[in-house]
Amino acid sequence: SLREVYDVEGTQLVRLRNPWGEYEWDGDWSDKSSLWTDELRAAVDCKFQEGDGIFFMSAADFFKHFEDVGIVYHRCCCTWAEVRHDL
Repeated sequence: SLREVYDVEGTQLVRLRNPWGEYEWDGDWSDKSSLWTDELRAAVDCKFQEGDGIFFMSAADFFKHFEDVGIVYHRCCCTWAEVRHDL
């Protein structure tokens, strides 16, 4: 799931969540990446918890590894609609 998109100090990041929580990105901007500064962590309200399925990656890596994005609109009264966009 694409949770949020950030542009912090010229760094474009996406926050993603693996709904099964069993795998997280381990490249640049992953939980253990040395690229994180205290300022960037604060700007994205980053609380790293191993195995929670939530992770960050650069927008460039996101576009490199994903081909499309599904967007689900949830409305009251138990109705929903889905849209899929190619990247």
